[in-house]
Amino acid sequence: MKNFLTTGVLVTLALLPAYLLRADIFGIPTTLLEVFLLVLIATWVIQNRKRLKELFVINRQWAIFISLVVLSATISAIIAPDTLSAFGIWKAYFIEPILFFYLLVDLLRKKQITNEKIITALCVGGLLISFAAILQWILWEGIPIPWDIERRVTGLFDYPNALGLFLGPLVIIVIVRLIYKCHCESGLKAGRSNLCVEIATSFRTFCKRCGTHRNDKMLFYLISLILFIIAIILAQSEAALASVVITIVIMGISYKKFRKPMIVISCAALLILFSIPTTRAFLVNKISLQDYSGQVRLSQWKETSELLKDHPIAGVGLSQYPNTLKPYHKDTQYEIFQYPHNIFLNIWVELGLLGLLAFGFFCFLVLHNFTTPRLHDSITFFFPLLQIFIHGLVDVPYFKNDLAVLTWTLLAIFYVTTISSESKK
Repeated sequence: MKNFLTTGVLVTLALLPAYLLRADIFGIPTTLLEVFLLVLIATWVIQNRKRLKELFVINRQWAIFISLVVLSATISAIIAPDTLSAFGIWKAYFIEPILFFYLLVDLLRKKQITNEKIITALCVGGLLISFAAILQWILWEGIPIPWDIERRVTGLFDYPNALGLFLGPLVIIVIVRLIYKCHCESGLKAGRSNLCVEIATSFRTFCKRCGTHRNDKMLFYLISLILFIIAIILAQSEAALASVVITIVIMGISYKKFRKPMIVISCAALLILFSIPTTRAFLVNKISLQDYSGQVRLSQWKETSELLKDHPIAGVGLSQYPNTLKPYHKDTQYEIFQYPHNIFLNIWVELGLLGLLAFGFFCFLVLHNFTTPRLHDSITFFFPLLQIFIHGLVDVPYFKNDLAVLTWTLLAIFYVTTISSESKK
């Protein structure tokens, strides 16, 4: 039973895009991913029925955060005009991922599963998506309309940005993991101040150890990183690429030994890019949101702000944004999207001010625990969360089945590596 549970968790994490396979069970719409999750959660509860209360005991602050999320989501589902659709989102984006969070926390505490295995499973899923995307680009087949015109690959998803939203956090996880696998930290502790020496030492260590069986994982991570980045580039997911680059810069600045070199490299890169007229014009258009996608987002944010003036407290309810926005939609040259494409507006319209409060409390918890000295695993899973936040400033990084489960998976590992070792508060 234990092996089934552990194996099932890893298979589920490797097949997060399984939500694309949909069906009705007894008249209730569901997805293959939901079936996986429900089977795992039921197995876990049955297996631990004698210690049921212990399964949901976590740090008080995190318990408050999760309670706020569940409460805000439940209220938003109740007030939504389309109750069936709202409760479908409620269970798929909140209840099931949160229960999966508790399941993972329990397995990690009991060491029935490891961070390394979870990362490997996520990378396997990322590789499947990346292979599909690269194959789409090579064959120029299977790309959904209208993305086929620009040859923007989508992998297994319906649109290119979905690929960037999924692979972006994995890129950051793999980069941090590779750094530690190369034992860069040992070079830092030895007092090397020359960044070139540190990189060279790490590279030699990588080359030396890659051939051994015990370090095949490094080669797996390196291949994964390359393919993930290629897939994002082929998807032309500019927000994903930008958020990854910004996160890497922040990572470098956050380490004292890398701070000055990273600042110098970043400034030099900006000077070079802005000194070239074509790249300068491109960057200015992107940063100022003057290109087409930027104009679409500015229009969305403006109309959503008008909507929120009439629904400031509770928002509009889960899955109700497109219909509720129609009376406020003046820029008819743009379509109405499912969400406003901004992490704050997304949460506000879906979960109301209570949801924003929960998100603010979550940011406090993550930042507080990151700034406290911890094991390097907490760093591994802080920066993907940061990348998700940065990407979310212009996109929708949570409100999708696979992204919700991915987010709570990262939170489970971050929680265990930062809180679980402490006494319960």
